[in-house]
Amino acid sequence: MKIIKTLACAITASVAFTLYPSNAKADGLPTVVTNYSVISFALTITTNEPIIEKGTTETRKIGSAKFATKDLLNLLAGSDFAHTNWPTGAQVVIGWDQPWESHVLVVDKSGSNVLYDVTGGNTTNANFEINFFKELGAESGTANLAPKGGENFTAYNNGFFDIYDQSNGLSIWGYGPSTESFSISWATNSTSSNQSVNTKWSDSATFKPQNGDQSINGTTGGTMSGTITAKGHGNGTPYDLYFRP
Repeated sequence: MKIIKTLACAITASVAFTLYPSNAKADGLPTVVTNYSVISFALTITTNEPIIEKGTTETRKIGSAKFATKDLLNLLAGSDFAHTNWPTGAQVVIGWDQPWESHVLVVDKSGSNVLYDVTGGNTTNANFEINFFKELGAESGTANLAPKGGENFTAYNNGFFDIYDQSNGLSIWGYGPSTESFSISWATNSTSSNQSVNTKWSDSATFKPQNGDQSINGTTGGTMSGTITAKGHGNGTPYDLYFRP
């Protein structure tokens, strides 16, 4: 079906570079990230095929195609974003370390080395943003406030994302429920008996966007649905995750 072909054109990046440039260094930010969550896309985008007319009868058909994490990586490798090839195993993450301030990053297989700061590279012609906690909701859970305690909670929020690439004619976006499970443990700070520091944390969020008004290569009025997840764990303080408003 034509939708599959047009979507493929929109997300296939024709690149010939072998370097993995990091705009992070140019921006004065570090080129490593310690605390992060890996993003995974599993979306379906549906649009109408051209109307078929036969006599007095009009027939409308739809076609659909998948938009997965590999498609997102292809898009971010394109000329409107990083204009490069990614090494095998590259991942899309959200950096929670304080210098990154929730930036979307492309990292290598190890997860630590930043190849490209997507948020820092956003332009008027191409941008990608995602927020699993766009609208905060109810929470349930427990907290142990002792020096060696911790916190565990589940939050029921709303998420939002947007991917826009003018030259590729791609504009997909969505709101939807975003359920988050967060856990953090604490240990006594060796320099003060009255304070604590984070030692271990884990977080997972499942965001289910569902929206119309999607646009692909000039075809408008499409429908997008599916799941976007973020999963991470680490040692230290995931500042923007834990101290978000």
